[in-house]
Amino acid sequence: MRRFLTHYAAFFRQPDVPRLLAIALVMRMPVGMMSLGMLMHLRELSGSFAFAGAMVGTYLVAMASTAPIQGRLIDRYGPRGVLIATGIVHPAALGLLLFAAPLHLPLTAIAPLAIVAGAFITPISVLTRTASGPTARGLATTPFFTRTVVAADVGKWAFTFTASAPAVPLFVSGK
Repeated sequence: MRRFLTHYAAFFRQPDVPRLLAIALVMRMPVGMMSLGMLMHLRELSGSFAFAGAMVGTYLVAMASTAPIQGRLIDRYGPRGVLIATGIVHPAALGLLLFAAPLHLPLTAIAPLAIVAGAFITPISVLTRTASGPTARGLATTPFFTRTVVAADVGKWAFTFTASAPAVPLFVSGK
């Protein structure tokens, strides 16, 4: 157990790691809440939980299927172009989803918008790992260290999805 904790302590003592993990955690909270918000909005728009759930599922499948492509683009060309594209297209698609009723968009337009919104979500995990690259290169890269980085990343995801559900309403309500 001591050896296990020693590796984690060495990882978290690196200069940029705590700050990077905190930023990544805050950046991931909206991702954890987006599905719930989209479900509630589309349920109000369509009157059907089945339709809303199918569209949220479409959004999540698009997000999961394009993440490796975004990661490859970031690895090959750097994050700038991907961030510009996702920073423009994702909010535009979400805005159209949000204003579908006032814009009189048919329900058949929702699926393509959900696909586009999911496909162009900002690749936070890839960016976090890219940003931690210099930190990782500063340590002796061993298989255990690699597992430590991945375990910390997975832990952040688990914490985000567990904590964002109660944290966001409390934050918004000001309590």
